[in-house]
Amino acid sequence: MLAYDWDDVSAGIANAFDIEARDAAQRAEKKLARTVSETEARDMLYKADKANSGKYKVDLYQ
Repeated sequence: MLAYDWDDVSAGIANAFDIEARDAAQRAEKKLARTVSETEARDMLYKADKANSGKYKVDLYQ
């Protein structure tokens, strides 16, 4: 078992560990944006417009 005497550690170093752990958890939670082709994006928008008619503006003639 590993043990460390934290009594000799300054508060600044202990806080740095806490901040890094929090930041690492936030980075892990972020979802990466998915890149899709223009054709796939247009198809997704077309399907969304069919499901929610009038909510999205779909221009298939571009």
